[in-house]
Amino acid sequence: MHVKITYCWECGYGDQVVDLTRKLLVAFEDKIEDLTIVPGADGIFDVEVDGKLVHSKHKSGWFPEWDELKAKLA
Repeated sequence: MHVKITYCWECGYGDQVVDLTRKLLVAFEDKIEDLTIVPGADGIFDVEVDGKLVHSKHKSGWFPEWDELKAKLA
């Protein structure tokens, strides 16, 4: 699994990206081939898996809920 998280560094989303990264590594360490964290701007917080957008804060209005995101990746 290839995971990419793009987050708004200027918005102060660093804690959220670190927390999500930790959860992903604990839950899917044996499945993750690479995990990329990309600083962005304009309120972005997108999670892509294998090139497919699985969560967008811009589209949904909120950060990804862990249980919901975990179910999508399981």
